[in-house]
Amino acid sequence: MLIVFVSLFYEKKTHIPPVPTLPWVKKKILQLLLKHSNKDAPLKIAELGSGWGGVTFQLAKKFPNAHVTGFEISPFPYWYSKIRQTLSHKKVNFTKNSFYDVNLSDFDVIICYLSPQHMAWLKDKFEDELKSDTLIISNAFPILDWPTIDEDETNIFVKIPVFVYKT
Repeated sequence: MLIVFVSLFYEKKTHIPPVPTLPWVKKKILQLLLKHSNKDAPLKIAELGSGWGGVTFQLAKKFPNAHVTGFEISPFPYWYSKIRQTLSHKKVNFTKNSFYDVNLSDFDVIICYLSPQHMAWLKDKFEDELKSDTLIISNAFPILDWPTIDEDETNIFVKIPVFVYKT
């Protein structure tokens, strides 16, 4: 009951429901990232709103030379991810900071599955902070008025678009 209450509280606070990334969407995100980056490069990857860590751990597995950071403020998903991190991946880090309060300029890749409202808020932050050639992959929701460099969709049960941008 406590987990449900706290999850609902953080959903109201963040305006993001706790919806996990579907497996076939994760696969599409990884395919697009592989297409647009060097798998062997020592990338710094951030997942904004990492939830239970599913995408973050997949990124670390697929990109062994990368350092992957998941940002999550909801306590139960955060602590679950931290426990998994301790037990498995050394190049994964989870932080209980709001990604709005962190300078993202150090990252080469940004992955997000947020909401249209959050993507609108992030647009200015991305323009102000991200270095040239930062790759942004957004699950389901575009950054309005930004040209994509690639776009694909999953078509299992329902079409879910995945957008790729470069600063």
